[in-house]
Amino acid sequence: MPGLADDLKIRKEQFVTGLTGGTVHDVYLVTSISLITYFSYCLLNTFTQIFTSKDKKSNLNVFTVVLDYLLNWLALLLSITTYSDNIISLIYGILIPVVTLTLTNKSSPSSSSSSSKNHTKRDGRPNISTIDKKKFLPKISYLTVYRSQMLVITSIAILAVDFQIFPRRFAKCETWGTSLMDLGVGSFVFSMGIVSARSSIWSKFNQKKNLSFTYELTGLVKKILFSFKDSFTVFCLGIGRLFLVKLLSYQEHVSEYGVHWNFFVTLSLLQPCKYILEFVFSMLRLNNFNVLIGLAISLAYEYLLKKDDNSYLQYLLDEERVTIFDQNKEGISSMIGYISIFLVGESIGGFLLPSIVTPFNLIKNSTQSEIEDFYSTKNKHSKLYLWIRSQLSRSSDGCLIIYTVFFDILALYCQSTSVFTQVSRRFANFQYVIFVIAYNLNFLVGFKLINKLFAYFNSEKKDANQNSYNHVPYSLEAINNNGLLFFLISNVSTGLVNMNINTLDASSLVGITTMIGYTLAINAVAEIFHYFKIYIKL
Repeated sequence: MPGLADDLKIRKEQFVTGLTGGTVHDVYLVTSISLITYFSYCLLNTFTQIFTSKDKKSNLNVFTVVLDYLLNWLALLLSITTYSDNIISLIYGILIPVVTLTLTNKSSPSSSSSSSKNHTKRDGRPNISTIDKKKFLPKISYLTVYRSQMLVITSIAILAVDFQIFPRRFAKCETWGTSLMDLGVGSFVFSMGIVSARSSIWSKFNQKKNLSFTYELTGLVKKILFSFKDSFTVFCLGIGRLFLVKLLSYQEHVSEYGVHWNFFVTLSLLQPCKYILEFVFSMLRLNNFNVLIGLAISLAYEYLLKKDDNSYLQYLLDEERVTIFDQNKEGISSMIGYISIFLVGESIGGFLLPSIVTPFNLIKNSTQSEIEDFYSTKNKHSKLYLWIRSQLSRSSDGCLIIYTVFFDILALYCQSTSVFTQVSRRFANFQYVIFVIAYNLNFLVGFKLINKLFAYFNSEKKDANQNSYNHVPYSLEAINNNGLLFFLISNVSTGLVNMNINTLDASSLVGITTMIGYTLAINAVAEIFHYFKIYIKL
């Protein structure tokens, strides 16, 4: 029996080895279902009484829970498995019942009302002195849906990849190429950057004027130390995963991160590395420009890969593993790319999260005094400064469009030139960084457009930043509030399934049945935790 178990382990490792991925177009097509399901949910929520109450608990009945699962779980599962080659049919299969249900249960759209305190002056300018964190950084529904659906697809893919029903073109590439799972890893980091922006924005907002350089550096050192403390739990999860994999002889793919490294270790080091970079660039007086820093270090890493006739790249490709660095060279080197993605994500969160336009929000965050000066009627600056500030201070819509166009053009350029190395998730090189950022920006635009469309139908303010949680499915809100815990549960569940089922030889029926049971189980756990307000920060 041990011989058979070892043979199965080798076969499973070979099943995910040597893959080259698929096309970028294919990745966009199958994941477009997430936009279709969000549109469908908003349609039902707006024009029927199915999802109406602001108290989500009052809408928790068998029908709404099942409908929520069908839209936000089963549709995404089918899109990357049995319907991956027939997405158009799946789209019709979603929209026709949803439109029919809407027409047969149609009611007038309800207007949203708010009794919150007004934080604007009579002339329409925001009253910065009275604004609090909840008003300055409100919860944004389409960002919740975007992040949660990304987590759902990721949790589905990490188990589905072990079944034959999951197309090999969606599995992680060995070295070069684009695939759904390669994108999922980077998107997870990108969304973490957006979430991280909330604390960075508020910290900068409350920063006092004219702080000494020494005081700023001392504050950054404290942030570095606290970030290591906050990340310790996730780091321990990474170490725990390593020991369990070795102990249980679980299948491994060494070229993915290395011998000892894994994705949890990468996640645990993102915040500390970010603050270390911030400390370094503070000494150069260049901190707070995350998007520029992110692109700069990614380009520097690309230069390292290409210099001296690709000597460092050849080292990474070499299978020899002697030292501890050699054994984990993929995980260590790819950290540079993931930090770049994280920093750009945080910069994008810098203009998406605030409820008002802040000065220079296209490239950096601002203090309260800088924002007050921005909205002041007193002109204390030169015309050149005011012109530059006006060009770099845009609405969240304007900033998002500028970023999306820029990174789409950059992605197209990278694909058409041999200047850069090919896309590689294994090394998280420059092309991979741009691929991940461009994809996520395009989908953020899609989610925001849908949100604004239904905000209009609900007679809400057209600025999506003012929207409440009216258009967030209960299951996705549950996942968002326990994101990292949900990801951990998904990983543990994947391991349990693999240890009890021969996924490699399972039929399509067994595969899809197992996947449905798996998604039902982890969705139920997330919803139960949310129902009882159990939120665990890892």
